[in-house]
Amino acid sequence: MTAAATPALRLVNVTHYYGSKAAVRHASLDIFPGEIVTLVGANGVGKSTLLRVGGGVLTPHEGHAEVFGFRRRSTVEAELDARRRCVYMPDAPYLPLHLRVLEYIVGAGRLWGRSYADLERDAKNLLEVFALRDMGESTLGACSTGQRQKAALCAMLVPETPLLILDEPFGGGLDTGGIVALAGVLKERASRGHAIVLSTPVPEIIDAVATRVALLVDGCIERTGTPAEIRQAAPDGTLAGGLDEAMHAEARRRVEMYLDQRSQRP
Repeated sequence: MTAAATPALRLVNVTHYYGSKAAVRHASLDIFPGEIVTLVGANGVGKSTLLRVGGGVLTPHEGHAEVFGFRRRSTVEAELDARRRCVYMPDAPYLPLHLRVLEYIVGAGRLWGRSYADLERDAKNLLEVFALRDMGESTLGACSTGQRQKAALCAMLVPETPLLILDEPFGGGLDTGGIVALAGVLKERASRGHAIVLSTPVPEIIDAVATRVALLVDGCIERTGTPAEIRQAAPDGTLAGGLDEAMHAEARRRVEMYLDQRSQRP
């Protein structure tokens, strides 16, 4: 990476309110090709809001997002250029339950202009990776919760865009095999120069996939660092300990108050 490298995703001084509450405040972050950046923080600190801004589905009250230099929602042309280069997957993606699994995945890839022949081949390969080979001709409505999450992941991966913006992709009922499969695919994409930004609360997953972690506290990006740097700052030398030390001091205080009150009961 050089100083002149163009970020795959740039968040510039993003501030967004829901009512009178600031969900995100003056957040700036660059994600470069080849990186897997994980957003980490307690519930309600702005992770999903930042990902929605990056994904182009939310216009912030202040600041903006850029995808490979194209400013989101600034002009029709710039927005189209940004959309061609990224996929955004929310934590609860919409799934048309009447469609067959393979039909859904191939249809998603067609939105990015890929050929049917290439899409069918790649979709079937992804179904194999996520242990969905026998579900290709079943409807999404016939799938379990975890299988639907796997189908959504296949649809997100099949366009082969150079930027992926993923909200809780390891959730949604994904089984351990699906977690291993997704981690492996994401790391392979990053090795080919794709950029990935995602959220997950699980330290083991962060340690397995992230090249960099962005810690959010009260709507602000408190710090960024590699998993190794966060482990180094932890009292116990673990990533979980480092994340806890950085983000959960207030939560620990509330637990201590609760336990203290219980201990004083007659």
